[in-house]
Amino acid sequence: MMTFKQWMKQTMRQYGRHYVVALFACCFLLPLLTGDQGMLWNTRRDVLLIGSGFTAAVAVFQFRFLCQRNAAIFMLGLPLKRRKLFLYCWLAGWMMILPVVLINATFSMLCGDSGFFLPPLAVLYQTMIYAITVFFVTRSRRLLDAVLIGFGWMLALFLFQESFLSFFNDRSQFFIMADEYNIVSDQLQLVLSFLNLIRLGEWSFDPYSFSSWYGLILMAAWLLWLLLAAAASFWSVRAFEQLDAETCGSPSRSYAVYPFLLLVVTFSLLNLITLNEWTLFLSMMIFLIYAVLYCLYRRRIRFTLHMISGFAVLVLAETVISLAFVYTEGMGFVQESPQTGFSSMTLYVPMDTQSNADNLEKLDEVNARYGKKLLNDEMISDITITFTPGNDAYEAVRGIQQQLMRDTGSQWDTYYQILQFDFTNQIDMQSTFCYYVETQEDYDRYMGELLDLLLEQQDDIDVKMGFYNTDIDLYTIYEEEVE
Repeated sequence: MMTFKQWMKQTMRQYGRHYVVALFACCFLLPLLTGDQGMLWNTRRDVLLIGSGFTAAVAVFQFRFLCQRNAAIFMLGLPLKRRKLFLYCWLAGWMMILPVVLINATFSMLCGDSGFFLPPLAVLYQTMIYAITVFFVTRSRRLLDAVLIGFGWMLALFLFQESFLSFFNDRSQFFIMADEYNIVSDQLQLVLSFLNLIRLGEWSFDPYSFSSWYGLILMAAWLLWLLLAAAASFWSVRAFEQLDAETCGSPSRSYAVYPFLLLVVTFSLLNLITLNEWTLFLSMMIFLIYAVLYCLYRRRIRFTLHMISGFAVLVLAETVISLAFVYTEGMGFVQESPQTGFSSMTLYVPMDTQSNADNLEKLDEVNARYGKKLLNDEMISDITITFTPGNDAYEAVRGIQQQLMRDTGSQWDTYYQILQFDFTNQIDMQSTFCYYVETQEDYDRYMGELLDLLLEQQDDIDVKMGFYNTDIDLYTIYEEEVE
């Protein structure tokens, strides 16, 4: 009976030169695609993308014999138990991705990351991707199917995550809030980003991630993905042992191939669109994408009642979920921001020297009351105001926030200034909401209301004014508490 050492020797003798060329191409692409980014975070992301793509390619290569009937009959006829044959192929591929693991760890260290945990973390990360990719590839019976699902499952999850972020931020004009679990706005976006393994890798390779406030969420996401990878490996072995070689080379019928892509991709694309003049056109484009995947699944170009009804069911389900989310305020868990359970609300307002004359005059009065005399080459940079729930000033600012919510939502593609609200709960955990003001006219209007509020006699507020000296490039904060 062939040992694993003999198996590896035979594999490297036959395909070693192909592997060396592929590895060299991967290493050659890294400096080309990451050298001019200028941002360490982008470099880390690109390295993970290239490494994950190489891992998916290795998984497809190792189990490509399942996509051709004669090759499958030959491989399954070897004097090896099915379980051992699967483990030999799996371990051989895993050893091939180890150089990519070293590349990931090296680039992470070059990005400023440090720590003894990076190499084992990189091994664990690529192993997760490899195990899940093998699960999808071994469900395929044709090479095109294996390539599509091998690379497509990660892209589908990325699209799924982005579609829900778009859904929360654009369509409903609300932020999710589950106050019992301290999940709000930016924090929810962070949790959703862990649905995407590439984004999970970006956060995990940051040396400060596990020690920050979201460290527990990050570890929970890792635990979930590890459990999924273990379950995928176990199920892959079981299915491989029961594999019929005669089915290899025939159309893939597993629900883990085209039905998975159809469901995730179509639902995600429907999540991305909103009701406007482009809705009908975009719906037709989504239907064409759905039809292409469906025809690849059925291996024939034919518009059937089954295909049309399947798309109609997906559209109906997505519409029902959208309406339920918007009109029931997320089943009672959606609010613009926390209403209760927090101890303070802080508003950060950047100052604009191009504001209208009326606002600049009010700003001078506010500075005379809360700030200090301006020095040469010194200007007011920002104002940070902390409110205590329950007083008139707080209620007035909440009214401004509601107006910001209606006018700006969370659109960030084009904006003039950003107003930021921070809510701190009883255990000093903070939730952040950013509102993007699109034009200078809107900014002047909001600033006029805020400056009028500060010029009135207020109780229980704390005002910090930031000053920037353009001559010596120095930023200072002046604070005076008003009783």
